[in-house]
Amino acid sequence: MLSRRDLTVAILCGTALMGAGAAERTFYKSVLSNGHPVYSDAPVAGASRVEKINVQTGPPTSDAVIESAKRTLAQSDQELLKDSEARTARQAQTTGQIAVAYEKHRAAKAEVEAGRPIQEGDRQGRRLTPTYWDRQLRLAAAAAQARDELEAAISKREALR
Repeated sequence: MLSRRDLTVAILCGTALMGAGAAERTFYKSVLSNGHPVYSDAPVAGASRVEKINVQTGPPTSDAVIESAKRTLAQSDQELLKDSEARTARQAQTTGQIAVAYEKHRAAKAEVEAGRPIQEGDRQGRRLTPTYWDRQLRLAAAAAQARDELEAAISKREALR
């Protein structure tokens, strides 16, 4: 897959070769402190790194360079389309996972509510037995796990946006 830099350089080279003008063209790649590159005709003030790029321009009839740039752009378009389709499929898959996780969470909450009332054998005199408290802990843990799975599925889908 072509990097943004390769694509930008190919476009700039193609543009420089298509236009009439000087035999050499100079532009600058300035890397900002946040790591983002900026391409321009002059260095950007305050950049953490500046790279001078010289491009030899040829006659405007350089068909080989133009065709090469067109092929590069077509290949890049195909890769972007394929990546977009894959992302859409992953988003649909995570949406399904969210629906399943939500139903599991809803069912776990209902089980917590259903397990709250005191049942036969939950009391020993006036006191509640360890069986009752173990059931409450187990149901609460299952509900918390279902909630965590739901939150993880939602976070996964949000990361794909």
